[in-house]
Amino acid sequence: MQDSEFPQLREITQPENLAQMLRRCLEPALAASDMDVQSCAIDQLHYKPGGDCRILLTVNICRRNDEAPASQIFFGKLFRSQRGKELFDACDRTKLASPPFGPAMLYIPDWEMVLWAYPNDPNLPGLSAMVDAEKILALA
Repeated sequence: MQDSEFPQLREITQPENLAQMLRRCLEPALAASDMDVQSCAIDQLHYKPGGDCRILLTVNICRRNDEAPASQIFFGKLFRSQRGKELFDACDRTKLASPPFGPAMLYIPDWEMVLWAYPNDPNLPGLSAMVDAEKILALA
Protein backbone atom coordinates (compact mmCIF):
# COMPACT_ATOMS: atom_id res chain seq x y z
CA MET A 1 0.00 0.00 0.00
CA GLN A 2 1.44 3.36 -1.02
CA ASP A 3 0.22 6.81 -0.09
CA SER A 4 1.84 10.23 -0.22
CA GLU A 5 0.17 11.32 3.05
CA PHE A 6 1.29 8.24 4.98
CA PRO A 7 4.35 6.82 3.20
CA GLN A 8 4.99 4.60 6.24
CA LEU A 9 1.94 2.47 5.34
CA ARG A 10 4.00 0.48 2.87
CA GLU A 11 6.37 -0.69 5.62
CA ILE A 12 3.74 -1.10 8.32
CA THR A 13 1.56 -3.39 6.22
CA GLN A 14 4.40 -5.87 5.68
CA PRO A 15 4.12 -8.31 8.63
CA GLU A 16 7.84 -8.92 9.09
CA ASN A 17 8.61 -5.17 9.14
CA LEU A 18 5.87 -4.62 11.69
CA ALA A 19 7.05 -7.47 13.92
CA GLN A 20 10.66 -6.30 13.75
CA MET A 21 9.76 -2.70 14.65
CA LEU A 22 7.53 -3.75 17.54
CA ARG A 23 10.20 -6.13 18.79
CA ARG A 24 12.72 -3.27 18.77
CA CYS A 25 10.39 -0.75 20.45
CA LEU A 26 8.95 -3.11 23.07
CA GLU A 27 12.23 -4.86 23.91
CA PRO A 28 13.27 -2.46 26.70
CA ALA A 29 9.95 -2.95 28.51
CA LEU A 30 9.75 -6.71 27.94
CA ALA A 31 13.39 -7.64 28.59
CA ALA A 32 13.07 -7.32 32.38
CA SER A 33 10.44 -10.08 32.29
CA ASP A 34 12.50 -12.15 29.82
CA MET A 35 9.75 -11.72 27.24
CA ASP A 36 9.83 -11.06 23.52
CA VAL A 37 7.51 -10.32 20.60
CA GLN A 38 6.83 -13.60 18.83
CA SER A 39 4.56 -12.33 16.06
CA CYS A 40 1.99 -9.69 15.24
CA ALA A 41 -0.90 -9.15 12.89
CA ILE A 42 -2.92 -6.22 11.63
CA ASP A 43 -6.53 -6.92 12.58
CA GLN A 44 -7.99 -3.74 11.09
CA LEU A 45 -6.67 -0.82 9.09
CA HIS A 46 -8.89 2.23 8.60
CA TYR A 47 -7.70 4.79 6.13
CA LYS A 48 -9.49 7.25 3.93
CA PRO A 49 -7.34 9.51 1.71
CA GLY A 50 -7.36 13.00 3.15
CA GLY A 51 -8.39 11.66 6.56
CA ASP A 52 -6.62 9.89 9.37
CA CYS A 53 -5.19 6.40 9.55
CA ARG A 54 -5.97 4.03 12.42
CA ILE A 55 -4.73 0.52 12.98
CA LEU A 56 -5.65 -2.35 15.31
CA LEU A 57 -2.88 -4.85 16.03
CA THR A 58 -2.57 -8.09 17.93
CA VAL A 59 0.92 -8.72 19.23
CA ASN A 60 1.83 -12.19 20.50
CA ILE A 61 4.29 -11.98 23.35
CA CYS A 62 5.99 -14.93 25.01
CA ARG A 63 8.70 -15.69 27.49
CA ARG A 64 11.91 -16.54 25.73
CA ASN A 65 12.11 -20.31 25.16
CA ASP A 66 8.37 -20.70 25.88
CA GLU A 67 5.98 -21.81 23.18
CA ALA A 68 2.75 -20.45 24.68
CA PRO A 69 2.31 -16.79 23.68
CA ALA A 70 -0.05 -14.30 25.25
CA SER A 71 -1.75 -11.64 23.15
CA GLN A 72 -1.74 -7.88 23.61
CA ILE A 73 -4.01 -5.70 21.51
CA PHE A 74 -2.82 -2.26 20.44
CA PHE A 75 -4.84 0.58 18.95
CA GLY A 76 -2.69 2.85 16.81
CA LYS A 77 -2.81 6.13 14.96
CA LEU A 78 -0.47 7.28 12.23
CA PHE A 79 0.37 10.95 12.01
CA ARG A 80 1.80 13.38 9.53
CA SER A 81 5.10 15.14 10.33
CA GLN A 82 5.74 15.52 14.11
CA ARG A 83 2.13 15.38 15.31
CA GLY A 84 2.54 11.89 16.79
CA LYS A 85 5.42 12.98 18.99
CA GLU A 86 3.50 16.08 20.08
CA LEU A 87 0.52 13.95 21.12
CA PHE A 88 2.73 11.41 22.88
CA ASP A 89 4.61 14.10 24.80
CA ALA A 90 1.38 15.89 25.80
CA CYS A 91 -0.42 12.77 27.03
CA ASP A 92 -0.65 12.15 30.78
CA ARG A 93 0.35 8.49 30.72
CA THR A 94 -0.12 8.18 34.49
CA LYS A 95 -3.88 8.06 33.86
CA LEU A 96 -3.63 5.09 31.50
CA ALA A 97 -4.38 1.54 32.62
CA SER A 98 -1.37 -0.76 32.83
CA PRO A 99 -1.56 -3.59 30.31
CA PRO A 100 -0.35 -7.11 31.13
CA PHE A 101 2.76 -6.60 28.97
CA GLY A 102 4.78 -3.56 28.04
CA PRO A 103 3.91 0.13 28.25
CA ALA A 104 0.38 1.56 28.14
CA MET A 105 1.38 3.92 25.33
CA LEU A 106 4.20 3.74 22.83
CA TYR A 107 5.59 6.15 20.25
CA ILE A 108 7.30 4.76 17.14
CA PRO A 109 9.21 7.70 15.65
CA ASP A 110 10.30 5.89 12.46
CA TRP A 111 6.65 5.58 11.46
CA GLU A 112 5.22 8.61 13.29
CA MET A 113 2.82 6.20 15.00
CA VAL A 114 1.38 6.18 18.51
CA LEU A 115 0.12 2.91 19.99
CA TRP A 116 -2.14 2.45 23.01
CA ALA A 117 -2.21 -0.96 24.70
CA TYR A 118 -5.67 -2.37 25.43
CA PRO A 119 -7.71 -1.36 27.39
CA ASN A 120 -6.45 2.14 26.58
CA ASP A 121 -8.04 3.80 23.56
CA PRO A 122 -8.10 7.57 23.00
CA ASN A 123 -11.48 7.29 21.27
CA LEU A 124 -12.99 5.29 24.16
CA PRO A 125 -11.60 6.93 27.31
CA GLY A 126 -13.98 5.03 29.62
CA LEU A 127 -13.06 1.60 28.28
CA SER A 128 -10.31 0.95 30.82
CA ALA A 129 -12.73 1.60 33.69
CA MET A 130 -15.37 -0.65 32.13
CA VAL A 131 -13.04 -3.66 32.02
CA ASP A 132 -11.55 -3.13 35.50
CA ALA A 133 -13.39 -5.49 37.86
CA GLU A 134 -12.20 -3.63 40.98
CA LYS A 135 -13.57 -0.32 39.71
CA ILE A 136 -16.88 -1.92 38.78
CA LEU A 137 -17.22 -3.59 42.20
CA ALA A 138 -16.37 -0.30 43.93
CA LEU A 139 -19.40 1.28 42.24
CA ALA A 140 -21.77 -1.44 43.48
